[in-house]
Amino acid sequence: MTRLILGLLAAFALIGVASNAQDAPSQVYHALRDGRGGALVFINPATGQEQRLLAAGERFTSLRGGVLWWDGATHQAMWATPDDGLIRPHPFIQPRASDSRIDWVVSDGGRRILWTLVRDDAPGIITTQTWVAGADGSERRMIWEETRTDGLRVKPVGFSPDGQTVVMDYQPGGLENLLIFPQFAGLFTLDIMAESPEIEFLPGEPGDFTGAGVKDGRVVRLTVAGALGGFDVRVLDLALGRALTIDALRLTGYTLAGDVLVSPDGDSAVYTLASISGGAGAAQINSVLVSVDVSGLTQTVLTAPQPRLLRPVAWTPDGQSVLLMDPAQDGTWKIRLDTGKVEPVADLTWVGTVEIP
Repeated sequence: MTRLILGLLAAFALIGVASNAQDAPSQVYHALRDGRGGALVFINPATGQEQRLLAAGERFTSLRGGVLWWDGATHQAMWATPDDGLIRPHPFIQPRASDSRIDWVVSDGGRRILWTLVRDDAPGIITTQTWVAGADGSERRMIWEETRTDGLRVKPVGFSPDGQTVVMDYQPGGLENLLIFPQFAGLFTLDIMAESPEIEFLPGEPGDFTGAGVKDGRVVRLTVAGALGGFDVRVLDLALGRALTIDALRLTGYTLAGDVLVSPDGDSAVYTLASISGGAGAAQINSVLVSVDVSGLTQTVLTAPQPRLLRPVAWTPDGQSVLLMDPAQDGTWKIRLDTGKVEPVADLTWVGTVEIP
C-alpha cells in the first residue's frame, strides 16, 4: 500500500491539483487486475481519501459528473459518480437490442458527448446513428443516420474547439479487437449544429489505415511513408483547411504506430511506434515515444526502446510531461519531454478527472 500511496501522491503533484483545494475535481484511476474483475478508484485530491468500486469493462472515460465505460458482459454503457459511490447503467447513452456497437467522444471539459450506435442489418450492410447531448443529457438529439453497403461504420474521433463540429471516421467493421492501436481510414467533419448536416472529407482523405489525433482545431494524422518505410505526419488546421507534412523517422523494425495525443494548445503531439518480434505465443513488443513539434514541423524520438507497449493518455497541465499506460498491466507512467525519461507515478491506470456540477 505504501508504494501505491507514494505513487498517487506523485501523481497528485504531477497533474497540478492543489492539496488544500476542497472543491478540486476527483481524480479517477482504473485497476484492471484488482482480483475481483477490475476496480474504478475515485480519489479526493484534498484528503487523499479513495473510493473503490468494482467495475469491469473498457473505454473508461471521464465526463463532467462521473465516469462512463463499456461493460461487454452486460452489453451496457455503465456510469459511476464520486458523490454516491453507485454503479448503474448510463441514463441515456445505451445501445438498443439490435445494436452491435456503441462509440463515443467527449468535448474538452467533458461538457458535451457525441456517440454512435451501429446496427448490422445484413452481411456488409451497416447503419450508424449519430447522437449528441450535454453531459447531463440536455439537448439530446439524433443528428445523422447513414446506411452503407460496403461494410463501413462511422466512429467519432474528436470535437472542434467550439464544440460545433466533430471529426469522424469510416471504419471497417469487426477489426477493433485485432488492432494494437486505433486506426482511421477516412476522416471527415460533420457540423452537429446544422439542421441537415453533410459530411466533408478532410484534405487527403480517405487515407492510409493509420493513427490520428484531434485537438484545438488541429488534426495530426500518420501516413505511410512509402518505399522508405516509417510514418510521415500530416498536420491539418481545420479552420484554414490546409495540411502540412512532416517527414518520417527511419527506425528499422518499427512498423506499427498510433495513439496520437495532441496537446491542449494543438502545438505539439506525441505518439507510439512499436515493433513486434517472435512467433505466436512468444511475441515481444518494444515501443518508443515520438514527439511532434507541430509548429516547427519536426518529429523526434523521445525514448530508448521500451520492453512494453507504452501508450500516451494525457498531457500534464504544465505541458512538460505526458502520462502513459501499458494495456498489459496496471499502472501510470510519465515521460518528461525535455529529458525523455520514463518513470512510474502510480500503481493504478489513469482515467482522468471528474468535476461535479
